[in-house]
Amino acid sequence: MTDYYDILGVFKDASPEEIKKAFRKKAMDCHPDRHQGDDEKEEQFKRVSEAHEVLSNPNKRSSYDRTGSADFADSSSFAFNGNPFSSVFTSMNNARPSIIPDIKASYVVPLQFVIAGGKVRLDAVRHIACEECQGQGAKETSGKCGYCDGTGTHRSAMLGVVLQQTCGKCGGSGKAHEKCPKCSGQAYIRHTEKLTVKIPANIGHMRVLKLDGKGNTIYRRGKQVTGDLLIVIDYPHEDKGVAIRDGVIYTAIKVPFNTIVSEETITISLFGVKDIEVKLKSNVKSGHSYKISKAGLNNKDAFVKVFVELPKNKVDKKAKAELSKLMRETYGDPTTTFRNG
Repeated sequence: MTDYYDILGVFKDASPEEIKKAFRKKAMDCHPDRHQGDDEKEEQFKRVSEAHEVLSNPNKRSSYDRTGSADFADSSSFAFNGNPFSSVFTSMNNARPSIIPDIKASYVVPLQFVIAGGKVRLDAVRHIACEECQGQGAKETSGKCGYCDGTGTHRSAMLGVVLQQTCGKCGGSGKAHEKCPKCSGQAYIRHTEKLTVKIPANIGHMRVLKLDGKGNTIYRRGKQVTGDLLIVIDYPHEDKGVAIRDGVIYTAIKVPFNTIVSEETITISLFGVKDIEVKLKSNVKSGHSYKISKAGLNNKDAFVKVFVELPKNKVDKKAKAELSKLMRETYGDPTTTFRNG
C-alpha cells in the first residue's frame, strides 16, 4: 500500500497546515520545470501531488485512513496534462462504489489557439469497471453479512436518537461479500489514454468540447455504459500584450514618428497567426485607440493603441534644425508650459 504520509514526510495526525507546508516543500524540490528531462524527479512529483490530493481532502483522507484507498471518497481528481479535472464518485458503501460515466475536465490553451485553433495532445485518465464484478469491487457469497447479521440495516445512537440506515458493508443485501478476485476489490481499472483534441478557431471562453465515448465505463442495471469526456476550454484573458474579452481583441504597439507622419497602413501580427491592418493618422495623440471593425473573434471588433516611438539614433544639429523647422511649419510653435489639475 502506498504510504502518502511517508511520501510527504509527515505524521499521521498532521494538521492540514502541516500537510500543505510539506507538499509545497516537496513539490518545489522535485518540480519538473526545475529538472528538465529527469524522469525520476517527474515521477516523484506525481507521487507527491497524488499524496497531497488525498491528504488535503477531508473525505479522501478519511477513506484512505480507513481502507488504505481514496477510491471511495466523494470525489477524485486526476492530472490531465498538467490541468486538474474531476471524475465524481458516489460511495454507497465500502463494498459497492459507483462512479458517474461522464468526465468533466478543464484545459488551458494559449491565446494563439483561441485565435487560429490547433491540435493538443492530452493524457486522459479514465476508469473502466471490472467486468467480473461489474464495478462492485466485491461479490456476494451465500453467507450472511457479519456486520448487520444479515438484516441489511445497521442501527446507531447519536445524542439519544437511534438511527437506522442501510448497512455500509453489504449495501442492504444482508449477504456477506468477498473481494472480487479479478480486480482485487478495486472495482475499477485506471486507464490513461493519449488523445488528440482539435481546438476550433475563434473558440469562446469556457466552451465545452465533447469527446464521445471517452469517459468512464460503468455498469448500470447490469448493462455496460460508457460516458463522454467533456473538456472545458479555458484561456488567459491577456498574454504578451494581447487581450481578448468576449471576442474583442485589444493590443498596443509603438510606432516610429516618421511612420505616423507618413500616415502609413501598418500590419500588426498577433502571435504570428492573425494580422490586423491599421491606417494611421498624423493628427491624433500618442496612445490613440484605433477601432478595426470585425477584426476580433467571430466578427467582433479589435482595438489597437498606437504610441509614438521616439528616435533611437542621435540626430546631428543640421538635421535637427531642419526637422524642427518642418515641425513648426506643420504643428506651430511647440508648447512649453503645462498645467496639472
